[in-house]
Amino acid sequence: MSLFYYGNYVELDENGAGIPETSRADANITLRRTIKGTTWNTICLPFSMSEEQVKETFGEEVELRELTNAVTTNGDANLYFTTRTSIEANKPYLMKNATLGSSYIIKGVDYTPATPIYEVDGVVFNGVYAKKVLDNANGRDYYIVDNEIRNSPGTTNIKGFRAFFKVPTGSEVKAMRLFPDDEATAIDGVMTEEGDLIVFPADIYSVSGLLVRKKAVGLDGLPRGVYIVGGQKIVVK
Repeated sequence: MSLFYYGNYVELDENGAGIPETSRADANITLRRTIKGTTWNTICLPFSMSEEQVKETFGEEVELRELTNAVTTNGDANLYFTTRTSIEANKPYLMKNATLGSSYIIKGVDYTPATPIYEVDGVVFNGVYAKKVLDNANGRDYYIVDNEIRNSPGTTNIKGFRAFFKVPTGSEVKAMRLFPDDEATAIDGVMTEEGDLIVFPADIYSVSGLLVRKKAVGLDGLPRGVYIVGGQKIVVK
């Protein structure tokens, strides 16, 4: 489906091929966008939402993070986020602990679509409003899935109302880490000592330096223990 509007009613579908550019004041939105409740999701919407609307739509426990700082050096891209309680139109966010679902109703918002590209210190947090293939020109595209950061092989499909990261042209990023919280972040049974997410594919080593997996796409199936991934120590529980 694509986006449709009739009167002040607008339907947004993550499987749509695009959205019209026409703005709509005081619109009632039906958002068809699958959200996984306890993991970090990316979200980008063509309308703003107040704190009250965010909680009413996505639940009282929902958490939002805005990209506010990016440091790219020595092959590492470290992205830092700040807590937010409302959503600004056409700006990508991280979202967690939202009410699990695939369809949401948001009433009385101004639908104001624009190019959803948000750049911080050379790193682009790129929102999408339609299904898109990350062609990964020069290895620059990264996306989140199941609380892991992965580098697109050039064929990754993402649906609408999500976002991906694009690192600066010419940078030699070998690892990307997100810092959505001040404290260490549990990642689907895996915890990094520094509280960061590791980019995949990546080589996994034992603490003694033995190569365990080459160009692994995740940590599934690893025995419990301590490993080195992307130069970071992680614990598989």
